Amino acid sequence: MTTTQSLFRTAVTTAEFLWSDPVKPLALHWDEATRSIRVVCSDANMRVCRIDRMSSINAARNLYKDVTSAIEKGSMVSFAAAGGFSPDKWFCDIK
Repeated sequence: MTTTQSLFRTAVTTAEFLWSDPVKPLALHWDEATRSIRVVCSDANMRVCRIDRMSSINAARNLYKDVTSAIEKGSMVSFAAAGGFSPDKWFCDIK
């Protein structure tokens, strides 16, 4: 898991990452229409990552694998949102 701003393209490059409170990811869905990873979480929020904003397809694949692993293990994670966006709705990384 990498937390460098360069992995996600956003218009507001000076804003820091915002992190969610720790939550348990419960379900993962790939949305082909919007090319998004959607994650349903224990706090009743659905977080979305638009993979076309990621620096590479490999970065997006690694993020998908990290979320899948957290679901399988029942881990608590924090979601990061770039550009000052809400980490309760958007994400581009987890820890």
